[in-house]
Amino acid sequence: MKAIDSNLNVAIKSEMTANELLAIANMEMPTLLDPILPKVGVASLVGSSDTGKSSFLRQLALAIVQGRDEFIGHNLECDHESAIYVSTEDEQNALGHLLAKQLDVLDVIEEGKTPQSAELDNLQFIFDTEGLLENLEKKLSNKPADCIVIDAFSDVFSGSINTSNDVRTFLQQYADLARKHQCLVIFLHHNGKRTQYGTPHKDDILGSQGFEAKMRAILNLSLDKYNDSLRNLCVVKHNYLPEEEKSKVTNLKFGQDLNFSFSGTSNLESLSKKSGPTKVDQLLKNNYPIIDRLIHAKDYTYKDAEKALNEGGVDVSRGTLAKAVKARKNGESG
Repeated sequence: MKAIDSNLNVAIKSEMTANELLAIANMEMPTLLDPILPKVGVASLVGSSDTGKSSFLRQLALAIVQGRDEFIGHNLECDHESAIYVSTEDEQNALGHLLAKQLDVLDVIEEGKTPQSAELDNLQFIFDTEGLLENLEKKLSNKPADCIVIDAFSDVFSGSINTSNDVRTFLQQYADLARKHQCLVIFLHHNGKRTQYGTPHKDDILGSQGFEAKMRAILNLSLDKYNDSLRNLCVVKHNYLPEEEKSKVTNLKFGQDLNFSFSGTSNLESLSKKSGPTKVDQLLKNNYPIIDRLIHAKDYTYKDAEKALNEGGVDVSRGTLAKAVKARKNGESG
């Protein structure tokens, strides 16, 4: 989609007549990641723990500054090829390692060399969130950006997450910032407990309804029930997306390099809790002797169990094994 001509200053006007609005009515809605992320406003990526949300948003930021025109099967439409990433969960050394892994330069670093790329200067990381809004204002005034990632919302919001007015007032400041500087602010946020395998819904989001209400778009990243290396990305809210588009799911492979790659598409019905047994259910049904041995034999390790399962053609992660052990102990299945 073509972006609105910045010379019109459409998005930064505080008042417009009906005729001025009609003059731009035939323009397509500008997007950053077509059609699921708008070019301007506040949006969010939500999901349960261990889905790779931070890795996803870092990869998006890297794709922006690298000038790529595609990301996870969607057109990426950047104006500035510049991004800002606010990191509250990963400190500098850890983040450097994660970036090196995603950029596939760990071997270069191990050789004592420092990989450099001019385009990476367009990706700025912020670790100090004191006076964050003012800092972002200064940075954007000095150099425009296509996207600001705030990882994570709960670390920069100091009010009550369950108080709608507090949340909306806080987010309005970032909506104003995005509108003024014509960029997208993406907040990483979390879903409540026990929501990871159900059909994604905006009501799963942690905290008050005020968070969801203020977002122009919300994407949900979830674990796949049957394959540990797959993730499912879907839209749980979008102010301007047709309903048929909201029912689509982007299937992603999550690699050992912490990068996501497009694996296909499906629909929301495929993510239903009733669509079939989980990987844990399958383990307990078909491989319970190995699970029992893991529980009762002191000299039998998770590594031994993984090896035995892999030799039997079962691809399983340590996390799934741990869930199966817990379920077996609790008598939930088998």
